[in-house]
Amino acid sequence: MTAPLHPRDRRAAIVDAMTGPEGLLRRYRPSTHLDETLRATEARDLIEDLDAALPTDLTADDLGTMLDDTRRALRRRWGGPWWPSSVMLVEAATEATQAARRAHSANAAERIALQGLVDFYTAHGRPLAGVATPKRTSAMIRRSILTAREARHAGFPLTDEDETDARRQPLCDAEIASAIRCRARLRGITEDVARAELVAAGEIPGHRIRGAAA
Repeated sequence: MTAPLHPRDRRAAIVDAMTGPEGLLRRYRPSTHLDETLRATEARDLIEDLDAALPTDLTADDLGTMLDDTRRALRRRWGGPWWPSSVMLVEAATEATQAARRAHSANAAERIALQGLVDFYTAHGRPLAGVATPKRTSAMIRRSILTAREARHAGFPLTDEDETDARRQPLCDAEIASAIRCRARLRGITEDVARAELVAAGEIPGHRIRGAAA
């Protein structure tokens, strides 16, 4: 897990976000009644207020995202040409923080749901009703938990892209095993004989004849 930024590095990142070449304060004009000294003081105070308003445990990437979100939140709140007040800046930072926390909670809930789906599939070989979604199936496929073909055979909902991939992929072991068992039952023969007949008919690949029996 990435460690939070050192206070010195955090401060430098916030200063750059506020007063750097593309800094937030450069998008606005300082109030005309402020002389150079007061402008510097006001800029420093705004930087300190923003630093205090943001969570203290942010990594470099998280801080960068939070600063960008704060800037966008401020644009929605403040349409004037002058530097924003401390209240406006803190409110924008608070909005960005709350949005990040909601997103984090949603991501955590999604991770729990996905892991539950994986565990259920591992135990039962089928999707968990009410939990499986095309998006979660795609996540399982990307994690190599199963192929698109295996997902379709097991009854998982698929995205259009995964459905296309499933059609292109060769028969999975579960499909082969099902075909063998079905033929054996229908014809009243052993699975070995059913397997040999399916291979002879070209309905299952011969090079996977042993793997299908496992």
